[in-house]
Amino acid sequence: MSRVGPFLIALIVGCCVMLVATIALGLTTVSLLRPASAIASPSPTATADPPTESASSAQTVRGIEVETHSDLEFGDYAMSGTLDGKFTVLVAPLSWADSASGIHAFFDVTAYDAEGHIVDRTPTNVYVLPEQEGFFQGIFSEDLSDVVRISVEQTSTTIEAPLMSGAITMTRSEALEEDRKIFAGGNLTSTLSVVPKHADVFIAGYSDGVLFGYCSDIPDIPAGGEFVAICELTPVTADDRLPDGGVPDDAEFRAYLALDPLSQE
Repeated sequence: MSRVGPFLIALIVGCCVMLVATIALGLTTVSLLRPASAIASPSPTATADPPTESASSAQTVRGIEVETHSDLEFGDYAMSGTLDGKFTVLVAPLSWADSASGIHAFFDVTAYDAEGHIVDRTPTNVYVLPEQEGFFQGIFSEDLSDVVRISVEQTSTTIEAPLMSGAITMTRSEALEEDRKIFAGGNLTSTLSVVPKHADVFIAGYSDGVLFGYCSDIPDIPAGGEFVAICELTPVTADDRLPDGGVPDDAEFRAYLALDPLSQE
């Protein structure tokens, strides 16, 4: 991976208007921090027990216990610092093993203090095609300094015939550091059977298998063919120390498709 390449520089110059709008709004509005999937609403109260059909697991992220109750298999979580003085983002890759069906899962993501009081609760949702990976994102708008536990609870699920077949893959990636910001992008290939509407592409950076940053773009994705995605990475970490803003020498980037089922109708 080249850290500063003519491919990425040309992309930034050619897409400068799009990037200025994305960078200016990306960390200050919730709408650009979430996937372009249907907006979920939080349940009136966080339920005490996970759904019986869902698997349960626990991790520790930046000193906070994160419990997950879901039919999807979650990878390792990572969390941002406070973005623009307002938002904290909890993220993780996830996967869906079923070979015949797509899954649309809705979640309540709830942060608790030591006394068990709810500090903040936010809804989110993901859609994943058969035997593919997706990317989870929960956005908190409150100060999490007193939070000791976060619950990621699947509240409802639709499992049915997939919206389309095929996938997207990143075939070439580059990263550019500029003014302590990291722009990641690359060439991607689509084998999707139809053109997806209003689809996000998440780009996640890994160092030695550990997630260190992510971002999202809304490119024009063809039904079969090549396309380009580029965005500014948000630093995230699983421990108490955020990355210093540099691109790790062993950085690898992966792309995840985020579909909005309602937009495909």
